[in-house]
Amino acid sequence: SEDLSLTSPLVLSLGASLKDPAGNNVNLAIPVGSNLDDNYDFVVDGTGPADFTVGTVIATGVNVVDDYYNGTNTGVQITVPIADDASLQYGEVQLQARVGANAFDNIGSPSRILSVNRDKNISLLSNDITGIDGYADGELITFTAVITDSVGNSTTGTASSNILTVDILDPTLASITSVLGTDNLSIGESAVITVAFSEPVTLAGGNLEMTFDTGQDIAITSLSDTADFSETYTVLVGETSSDLNVTSIALTSGSLRDAAGNAVTATGSVLDIAADDSLSVNSALQVDGVIPTIESITSSSDDSDYYALGETINFVI
Repeated sequence: SEDLSLTSPLVLSLGASLKDPAGNNVNLAIPVGSNLDDNYDFVVDGTGPADFTVGTVIATGVNVVDDYYNGTNTGVQITVPIADDASLQYGEVQLQARVGANAFDNIGSPSRILSVNRDKNISLLSNDITGIDGYADGELITFTAVITDSVGNSTTGTASSNILTVDILDPTLASITSVLGTDNLSIGESAVITVAFSEPVTLAGGNLEMTFDTGQDIAITSLSDTADFSETYTVLVGETSSDLNVTSIALTSGSLRDAAGNAVTATGSVLDIAADDSLSVNSALQVDGVIPTIESITSSSDDSDYYALGETINFVI
């Protein structure tokens, strides 16, 4: 009701009576000008906001990936549809979130509705997200919202279909190995070198350059959602190593990230290789690419005399 009033005449419940001390029945008709709406402006709104579904949920920050919250993200933006209902103006939206199957709980502060018939974008900060009960790497976060109109009626919306997976751990280089294990390699011989990561990664917009202690470089141009890759090292002329090792794997450009957008741990552009994960620890490959050459020819025979047929000249090569 936009102006609350009482229906005249008033009606007593069945079997009831209302009399004065002398026994006269009270006239229950409301005199003209004496009704509630003649003297007051009571507005009654008992209808809650219309049903709604929370819209998109997307992380904010550096490496934004749909449906993930990663270690570079700094918050979340959530879209809530506001219906074309004048009673919603100056009401509020309260976001709620839960981890897994936990109960929904309020997150962030209520946001005032200043206009209707539009989408309202609400931002949450990193500490709002990390403060959700049960927040941890690998967990799923679901978001919903409660819309309250200007007189206090509330409706809880259907949760957004965008559920964020928390992945805040950077992938790492796990190991560098060779199936040969222990071997001696000469010119033209090869060894397959395998580099493994802690989780699948994708190389985008650039190359990896793997450098060996022999000075040889191998370029890796394509990696797509893989936890390891293998390249063939072939001994070239002049290369030597008492225990073949990969001295660096550098990202020349682009990015090397997991599905959530976390970059492989690196110092600058060079991937971090722990000593225990190196090729020289996991394998024992000796490289000898030096072609033997004659260094000298000497003789112990006397070169001050002539030698006749059948006489011997000694020499050492």
